[in-house]
Amino acid sequence: RFAIGEEQLGFIGSLSYRNGAQRSHIELTDNIQGGASRSFKGTSDEYSVLWGALANLSYKFSGVHKLSFKNTYNHAAEDKASISDGYDGNNDEFVRNTTLFWSQRSVYSGQLSGEHNFPELHGLDVAWKASVSSSSRRDPDRREMEYARSASGDLNDPFIAKPGERSWTKLDEKIYGAG
Repeated sequence: RFAIGEEQLGFIGSLSYRNGAQRSHIELTDNIQGGASRSFKGTSDEYSVLWGALANLSYKFSGVHKLSFKNTYNHAAEDKASISDGYDGNNDEFVRNTTLFWSQRSVYSGQLSGEHNFPELHGLDVAWKASVSSSSRRDPDRREMEYARSASGDLNDPFIAKPGERSWTKLDEKIYGAG
């Protein structure tokens, strides 16, 4: 907080950052009563980043008026790749599944507010605020691919690609408020 004559200016701010890598082992086994079974094993590797910021500013003047501006922002991203191999008894085939995935999300919230006292109007107090919040998510290209070969054929037969799946996601949301 800083004094500027009779007026006061206050500020607080912070930044945070974190990243990490993780390897997970995947194991999936389905046993359908009276039917075929599936069994897969593999790994999933993920790299993630999270950072955020906070910045608040307040200004008090004339001893009876105060303006404040408050802000927070967070951004997260993850990059994931996984591969698993196994047997699918439903189709009597050996299967290899791969997934590549990138995702990022962000959230912002900001508020401008004021508190005012008017002694000449019998001490009338007035408080107001206006805010905006936004969030977004981007999954620009999620790719899932499955390769298979017959379990009853030659083990040297190549894996054949099945129709893959790709998806894209884009989400933007904004909320405005006043009071």
